[in-house]
Amino acid sequence: MNYTHEREERTRPKTPLKPVYVPLREDRLGPLMWKYLEARTLDPERAEDNGWYPACYKGAPRIIIPASTLVNTWPYFQGRAMDDHPKRYESPSAPRGDALAVVYPKSVPDGVAIVEGPMDALAAAGEGFVGVGLMGNTPGDAVLDHLESILKAFPVPCVVIPDKDALSKGAEVTAKLWTRSLKCVLKPIQGAKDLAELKPEQRRKLLGV
Repeated sequence: MNYTHEREERTRPKTPLKPVYVPLREDRLGPLMWKYLEARTLDPERAEDNGWYPACYKGAPRIIIPASTLVNTWPYFQGRAMDDHPKRYESPSAPRGDALAVVYPKSVPDGVAIVEGPMDALAAAGEGFVGVGLMGNTPGDAVLDHLESILKAFPVPCVVIPDKDALSKGAEVTAKLWTRSLKCVLKPIQGAKDLAELKPEQRRKLLGV
């Protein structure tokens, strides 16, 4: 997948030039959020338990997905359009820093799945994994540092599942983790563009559940 925001972030300063505000929750859009996620066989309850919520943001009804961070002193998030808006994802005009879209499962995790997008992370969490969305496919050192802290906190099997069109990028991420003595297995996608697009039984098989 082509992540325009990754190119844009390279031109941004290291810290925000103005305050970053998160969108206000709009409960009237709650049913739309549940319908959208269920249509993709994703668990809306898992999403809400991890702080996802609906809002109007940058011209569309969106699911606001808060990011996890270790070092940023400002909030970061992604907003996923629930309609046919041409820009599927929108983020604040602020540097990403070390932000990751982390989604936790309902119980003790079976493993950690490193994926590209938040929806993929939600799909992994639905199968009992800690889903970690890189929100791109070329993470910098700050993101890798954050990722390392998560993998050390959860000493369980780790898999890297890149989008189908970014297998080489997934291999690079896997190699960088191995150089940090973090053992992860690269798993290519078959029959879909990403983990979220697979049927639940296909997700389980790929994750090795």
